[in-house]
Order: sequence, then structure tokens, then C-alpha cells
Amino acid sequence: MPIDWIMIFGLFMTERLEFDIMELVDMLPTTDDGAAKLDFHEWQEPTACAASCAGMFLNASGVVRTPENSQKAIHEEIYDPHWGGDPPGGCPPERMVKFLSKFYEDVKVHENVELAKAKEWIKEDYWLATVIRDDYPDNDSSDEDGHWVILARVEDGYVVVIDPSNAERVYDEDGFVQAKLPPERPTFEKRKSYKIKIEEFKKRWWDDHGKGMIVRSMVVKVDPASLRQQIGTKTKERVH
Repeated sequence: MPIDWIMIFGLFMTERLEFDIMELVDMLPTTDDGAAKLDFHEWQEPTACAASCAGMFLNASGVVRTPENSQKAIHEEIYDPHWGGDPPGGCPPERMVKFLSKFYEDVKVHENVELAKAKEWIKEDYWLATVIRDDYPDNDSSDEDGHWVILARVEDGYVVVIDPSNAERVYDEDGFVQAKLPPERPTFEKRKSYKIKIEEFKKRWWDDHGKGMIVRSMVVKVDPASLRQQIGTKTKERVH
């Protein structure tokens, strides 16, 4: 049965729905037109993690895809090749906020966020984008760098993030991403989201903003119910 986006957003603008971001993006239809044929989470190039996260939010809100808000266009708008530490390049949180504020009235950046507060916000149906240090052993690179992901859930002992990189990583038998390769031959897998133990997540929950400025536990918090009413929605096209 096709999704009735008009009905969904009629409810969405009046009260919060009992959905988390993972359920919302999984509800979205797919598309077959050219470069837009992407899984919901995947970036188009290795520096487009922030743009991909922004695109997930717009997709989940049913925003009509246009040349101005394609993943490529978002990336060109929010990426700064000179920003951050070593190596330079990334999306300053302020640029993410500025872009998303075109579509949502309530977008804010928060620093030094406790996971308990993040869990509370998620339960209240806010969407959270954040940056972690991504130096997992994988088939692409083991260099540590800041990486935008969506903080989807905070559970007892672990968190769940949606990762736009679609990188091949190693997981243990309980499904947790591994920070180090096991001594035996590892099996690499691609997953659109993964679980990470809280202790490990906290070690990675920081970013280098350059000039010795280390920012910890930062999130960009979006209220999806604040979608600007003049923004059109459509059922058959995706943002990226």
C-alpha cells in the first residue's frame, strides 16, 4: 500500500509522531532516476557525510528533490575544504544549522551534550546529527577523521548510529562494531547503521575544529515538526 504523505504530514504538523529517524527513512520510496538511485544513507563522495545526513532529514520530511537541494548541491554549500584540524576539510556545525534552517524553524547546535539528554531528545522525536572520530579498521582507510553520522538511538550500554559512508567494517557476534581487528581473519560487512558500546562511543564523540579547538559531544538538533509549511513535499522523489 503506498504511503499517504499528505495524511502523515497532516498529523506531523499538529503533533509528534511515535517514529524515530530510522523508521522514517525506511518508509521512504525508492527512485530510479540517475544519480539519485542511492540507498537512503549513502554518500556520493567520501567528504559528503554531512550532506548525506542533511539529505536523510529532508527525505524523511518528504521534501521535494530539486537541483538546489540534491546531495551534490548540499555538499557544495556546507563543505569547507579549509575548516577543521589535520587533515583539513569538513562541515562546520554552523553551516549545517544554516542549511537545515531553510527547511526547519527549530534547528540548534549543542555542545557538551550528555547521552542521557540525547536519549531524552530522541524520545521526544528530535533528530540528532553529530560528529565522531572515525578510525575504524575497514577496507578503505584507517585514518582518524571527523565523520558526520545520525545518532538514532541511545540504549542501555550502547548507541545506534546511521552511517552515510556505507563502509565495510567488522562486527562481533552481538552486532557491535569493532574498534580493532580480531586476531583471526576478519569478515567485513556493510551496514547502514551499527551499534557501538557507550564507552567506545564516548571516546570517539569529539571533533577537531582547528587551531587547537577540540569540541566534545556536539549535536545538531532538528525538530522535524518545525518543517516550514511553504516547503513542498512529494511521494516519488528523494532529495539525493
